[in-house]
Amino acid sequence: MTSRPISMLVSLLGCLLLSACFFESETALISEEDAVYPFPDAALATFWSQEAGDPAVWTKETGTDDEADTGDWSREGSDYVLSDTGGGDTFQLRFAPLSEGSRTLLVQVGNPDEPDEFLYAVAMMGGEGRLYVDIPSPASMDVGLAEELGCARSSQSICDLTRFEDAIRVMQSFASSVQYEGYLKLDPAPEDTGPVD
Repeated sequence: MTSRPISMLVSLLGCLLLSACFFESETALISEEDAVYPFPDAALATFWSQEAGDPAVWTKETGTDDEADTGDWSREGSDYVLSDTGGGDTFQLRFAPLSEGSRTLLVQVGNPDEPDEFLYAVAMMGGEGRLYVDIPSPASMDVGLAEELGCARSSQSICDLTRFEDAIRVMQSFASSVQYEGYLKLDPAPEDTGPVD
């Protein structure tokens, strides 16, 4: 895996890759009818993370070449596509509101190379093109909901979701307690000013 896409999404999905504590499904649970499309004019994404020593400070992440960690953001059909500007990793993202009119969203993350694996996160739309993202762990899940859905509450657990309604309920259960430590800054493409004389 390259360091740019996005170390942004790789960083956000670090829990998934390293300790296998996530929510997943074998089919896409967010239908076209349930999907919403925040930031429709966005074309570029940069990843910002919260400073551990000072939560009020946010720092733009950089790749191995010390350039901003930037990805291309576009809409293809029912998904947004987030891809490394250097031609590396690509992720398909689809969003659904956790409740009517809510700025908090269920996020479905797919990878074209893994058509039968979708991962789920929670996001909050902020001002100025910010999309705060967090990946809750089944280890922190409500006991009753975990039992109902047959999910183990451990730091090494994977919770398989089979219904859109269950994915919504799970992320709603985390929404009020999420502490976002990273966000995608989504911006329009820079204006082409033409050749410089």
